[in-house]
Amino acid sequence: MVGALAFVPSPPFLLNALGGGPASLRSLCLQAISVLEGRDLVVLGAGDEPGWVKGTVDATAWGARGERAPDPLPLALAVGSTLLGDRQHRLLAAGGLELLGDDVGLLVVGDGSARRTEKAPGHLDPRAAGYDASVAAALAAGDPSLLGSLDQVLGKDLLVGGLAAWCSAAVHAGEKRWDARVLLDDAPYGVGYFVATWT
Repeated sequence: MVGALAFVPSPPFLLNALGGGPASLRSLCLQAISVLEGRDLVVLGAGDEPGWVKGTVDATAWGARGERAPDPLPLALAVGSTLLGDRQHRLLAAGGLELLGDDVGLLVVGDGSARRTEKAPGHLDPRAAGYDASVAAALAAGDPSLLGSLDQVLGKDLLVGGLAAWCSAAVHAGEKRWDARVLLDDAPYGVGYFVATWT
């Protein structure tokens, strides 16, 4: 059973080998993660195949020096693992719907649309801001049904990186309404970033 959820974005620069990201963003992520303390920690993010994952945090694909690990984690899971540091945790690729445990703290990692500005990775799409606003509204409402009913087709067109993780989180969160806090709703690099907690 899930006891609390924390939602964070997945930019590569949060990886330690790439500097750990802006202090303000990292601080907000760690603040959100604090609601998971004392629980069985699970990182939920997009992966190659749904289910439990093992691997190595490896930033070479995003410009870090060194040799590529033979078992690199998908970016979202690598970011989540990095943010949890030395805390014991498991990694679950979105879509893996196995029973998580008795009292799980679920760290949900993923970005909003990558088409918020002209300089965004996917360039500007005028629909992107509205889509991310619907994500923010679902997070602020603490309503799994809203989070799980995001438009899949439009989300893929808008390069919404967190879509699979959010939909899986909605399933794990069940039917209750959660006490929600949105700590960040912004697109500083043309990509939607959200930091939020459900307790």
